[in-house]
Amino acid sequence: SLTITKMYWYGENENSFFKSSEINDCRVLKKAYYPLTDDEYRNEDIKKKKLKQMPKLPGEIRLIGCDIAVCSTTKKVSNDNSVFTLMRLLPDGDGYKREVVHIESYNGMDVDDQATRIKRLFTEFQADKMIIDAQGVGYSVLSSLGKSSYDKTIDEHYEPFIPYDSSTNVDIEFVEEGKQVIYVFKGYEQTNNLTITFLKNAFMSKKIRLLIDENEKKEDFEKDKKYHTDGEYKALKMLPFIQTSQCIFETLNLEYEVRPTGNIAIKEKSGHRKDRYSSLAYTNYLAQLIEDEEYRNKRNNKSPDFFMLF
Repeated sequence: SLTITKMYWYGENENSFFKSSEINDCRVLKKAYYPLTDDEYRNEDIKKKKLKQMPKLPGEIRLIGCDIAVCSTTKKVSNDNSVFTLMRLLPDGDGYKREVVHIESYNGMDVDDQATRIKRLFTEFQADKMIIDAQGVGYSVLSSLGKSSYDKTIDEHYEPFIPYDSSTNVDIEFVEEGKQVIYVFKGYEQTNNLTITFLKNAFMSKKIRLLIDENEKKEDFEKDKKYHTDGEYKALKMLPFIQTSQCIFETLNLEYEVRPTGNIAIKEKSGHRKDRYSSLAYTNYLAQLIEDEEYRNKRNNKSPDFFMLF
């Protein structure tokens, strides 16, 4: 008799909440977003050209999701990464398609430097809102975001970024004139459950779109001489695609349990990280909140057709 076994990615098993068959079907994007390098930013001609690389479409909303890690005072290197995920929300009927066009990660970055990097990404990407987990170490970066920032590498100043939801319970005194763009996430059991199920649904419905595999992307550079001769250029071009694969690897390695309350909780396996997953999940969570709010507004604004009554 023939025995048929299921095929899994490395680390994926029957206890994995997210499945490779669901996620791989969402890897359809061939074009990544590339933030400007310091040299590109200083060159006005190149800067002007690069800022037009991914024009913002009518009705499009752009988000950045941040999962934060910082070094402790006793360690020079953190075990975790800070990860920033860039997502486009493109109008699609009553909702939005969610395109993840860039992911970047940092290990051991200073708190103020993280805040400055987030503001720089936000400005260049023409983002509209961002989400950050304020519990734990994220609190310190949130506090730094609420102050003015200076990026000495490109001689650029950024205004304070503050929460746009005035009901957010955060023990930080923000300036009133800041840029109101931050959604403060707090990972309680119920909100964590929503974050998990929202992402699962996004994968299953193919509402979310991810960058293609890096090995598939290499084919686009076959005739690019610089790709084959400049190692730094090659690494830069492939990085968003590699980061996407690493995000998927982290996601597939997550196991889950159902709590007595009925809520789903996930955990990473020993020796594995979930920073990229968390950043993606937060961004998708905010996307879902925005979509639900837009739907409610459209539904409430629909007035009855009185002419049909006569």
